[in-house]
Amino acid sequence: SFTLKVNTLHMPVDSEEPKAMVISGDFMPLLTLSFSRSLTTYEKANFSCYVSGQDQPELKWLSPQMLTVKSKKPLTVGRSRYNCTMPSEERGRYYWYSKLWLRL
Repeated sequence: SFTLKVNTLHMPVDSEEPKAMVISGDFMPLLTLSFSRSLTTYEKANFSCYVSGQDQPELKWLSPQMLTVKSKKPLTVGRSRYNCTMPSEERGRYYWYSKLWLRL
């Protein structure tokens, strides 16, 4: 809904790898996210990601400040997204992050 979108917060991502959005060769790209702070146990337990037209991707926590996201199936030709959400401490507000991929 519009209200939900307006109330989203910027995910505290400090950096992402890879930075490029065009993919070739590996059509199940591995995204590594580094956060600007350590996430709490609650935040990590409620962190979710989604892939355009697929089931939820594989999430692997490397530390409280870093995780990897990888689709379980090859991305389709054209545009795809990894969308990640996490509830904030503010009722009804969520952190949101999106990574656009372009498979030619």
